[in-house]
Amino acid sequence: MSDESTFDVIIIGTGLVESITAAALSKAGLRIAHLDSHPYYGNNEASLSLDEFIDWCRKQPNTTVYGESLPHARSYSISLAPSVIPAVGPLISSLVSSGVSRYGGFRLVEKVSLYDAKLGIVNVPGSKEDIFKSKSFSLVEKRRLMRFLMFASGSLEGQPELQGMEQAPFGDFLRQKFSLKEEIVVAIVYALAFCDTDSEPTLPTLRRLARYLRSAGRYGASPFLVGHYGSSGEIAQGFCRTAAVAGAVYILGRPISSVTHSESTYILNLDDFPEPINCGILVAAASSHAPLARCVAVVDQPFSLGGDSPLDTGILVFPPGTVDGGTSDKVVTALVIGEGTMSTPQGKWLLYLSAESPTEESPEELLRPYLLAMLKEVVPLFSAFYVHKEDGVQPEGSVISPSIPTLPLPDAADAAVEYAERIFWEVIGTLKKDVDVFWPPMEVEEEEEDIF
Repeated sequence: MSDESTFDVIIIGTGLVESITAAALSKAGLRIAHLDSHPYYGNNEASLSLDEFIDWCRKQPNTTVYGESLPHARSYSISLAPSVIPAVGPLISSLVSSGVSRYGGFRLVEKVSLYDAKLGIVNVPGSKEDIFKSKSFSLVEKRRLMRFLMFASGSLEGQPELQGMEQAPFGDFLRQKFSLKEEIVVAIVYALAFCDTDSEPTLPTLRRLARYLRSAGRYGASPFLVGHYGSSGEIAQGFCRTAAVAGAVYILGRPISSVTHSESTYILNLDDFPEPINCGILVAAASSHAPLARCVAVVDQPFSLGGDSPLDTGILVFPPGTVDGGTSDKVVTALVIGEGTMSTPQGKWLLYLSAESPTEESPEELLRPYLLAMLKEVVPLFSAFYVHKEDGVQPEGSVISPSIPTLPLPDAADAAVEYAERIFWEVIGTLKKDVDVFWPPMEVEEEEEDIF
């Protein structure tokens, strides 16, 4: 085998975890080969055009598609794993520290709203200004809510309200310690803390909520951002580009035909590739996580999500049991994406719905009631229902990229960075490299201070 086919590390899959890992290892001076059997970046988190997405759906089991391709199909960037990004957290830090932020753009999520069984879509106040503008609460209720938000955004260390309540159900904590009425408890639990149930333990939930609250104000009023051109897939491609600039070799659209492993070397044969490639360490993408039922719909009518004017981006949370015909034990989350994210043509919006799907329940049966609740009389131009699962190759003895568990919508992207850093240090330790930082300092002229 030639020197050109020998690498320190080969990474299988270009999902977000693997792409961040490839960029960090390449910047640390390792020779990296990064593979993906698909002809595009992002693996099962890719951003696809409408036609690519339709082709992808036709290859997936338990998937239903309504409608055909639309005009300007290439102007859609449909994410297989839609996500939002807290304005303060590991991903934002890595985007800036690695220089990847220069390869993409971002837009603030304008609103987070809640669906109420009686009232329909209602606003969720997330700031002092929102609370005092609200006409839904009495003055006493506003003061109690403000007291809680100030408590949650401050230091939790030694707070008397938490004594003996650290593992208590979060909903009970809000009722007992802050005397909040049920409508406010539901809003905090599901639309501010993004809980699956109101019985999640209090202390971990408060820590997560504090990160969201502290994110508000960094780039604007909203704590959350969404990436241009499909977010996760485009961000993964940005990290791949950074890895390539640092010397990584990319091979897409070539499935692995065989892997052999001796004591210190992996040898990989790829379909329709001239010679085997080899390495000392093989990093494999995770094979599965808890499945998610997903729906993607294209509409030509804007959403206001309980506000006075149409939105370009927004989140709507459906607590359990709030929609006729819907599930009584699952949270369903909707993400609205418009042309301001460069993901749709002018005058079109993407609507993403998702919920945990631990059984063989049809994704359409689970999610269609929520689609109808959002659209009312509007007929989507296109819709698809599918189950999202990872499907990776895991050769024996390889370093397995951790499968990200089912997390609240704003947490998956940050978790990808945390998992990538774990892999990075495992590889660095195995190879005994003299590296002491995850991202090396950029040259002065390359430094990034912002992401807009």
